[in-house]
Amino acid sequence: MKKKSLLAAVLSIMLLFAFAGCGSSEPTTLESYFNDNPDQKEALMETMAGADGQGVLTLSSDISENTFTVTGTMTQTYPESSLGVMAEAFDGQISNLESQVTPAKKSMSETTGVSADDIIIKVVYCNGDGTEIWSKDF
Repeated sequence: MKKKSLLAAVLSIMLLFAFAGCGSSEPTTLESYFNDNPDQKEALMETMAGADGQGVLTLSSDISENTFTVTGTMTQTYPESSLGVMAEAFDGQISNLESQVTPAKKSMSETTGVSADDIIIKVVYCNGDGTEIWSKDF
């Protein structure tokens, strides 16, 4: 299973924010920033939609208040007996995810004016039927 596709998505987000222009006013949340800058929101959502799930995952994203959620949904549904092992494998990727999320939060903060301490990047993996296998807030 390719877990690096979510890492690639986080890196894509970082690059998008690195090249994005700042908004005209200081927002109070990520959500308000993107509501005030719909072109940036559209670019972010297109970046996520185009991220490479390598046929194993479909990627989606959502912004609510100061939480940016990246969800990877498996293209097939795995039996419940496999989900514990999968969750353990995702736990093993936490340090890799943390090393990507920290600069992404900094980049988001610099672009949006929202403090990096207030930004939450939530990573979620779901089974093909939509049930959550694993999630972590960073």
